[in-house]
Amino acid sequence: MMNVTGNLTKNFGLREMACNDPGNTLAITPALVDHAQRLQRFRDWYGKPMQVNSWYRTPEWNAKQAGSTKDSQHILGVATDVALPDEFFKMDPKRKEEFLQNIKAKWQLLCQTDGKRGGMGWYNSFIHFDSREGTGMMAFWDER
Repeated sequence: MMNVTGNLTKNFGLREMACNDPGNTLAITPALVDHAQRLQRFRDWYGKPMQVNSWYRTPEWNAKQAGSTKDSQHILGVATDVALPDEFFKMDPKRKEEFLQNIKAKWQLLCQTDGKRGGMGWYNSFIHFDSREGTGMMAFWDER
């Protein structure tokens, strides 16, 4: 693990992938690179900047995060929490659901295409994307 700068993909920098702990640590693994490439394909489809709140977490940092689990995909570097865009909060309820369903469908397609089970969680201010291994239905939860 080390402090890093630069980009791993066109739109995602190593700094935003790094743990938010005081050391800004980052474990660059093949799984993290794979997830970053998938998230970049999602970003290309989405067509707008995405604000990363959290990506890689050390087990120690993860344990300090409210609501996290000891087997969090963040520890593996294959999970990213992305802030909902400002315009989301101006949408009517029906449009919000359409927006979220479209994002879910696209992420599920990208994961399935790459042979991943994938996961997505909806929260009041962000969306959790992950590239978990496995087959079957994408893991999904709604914590709004």
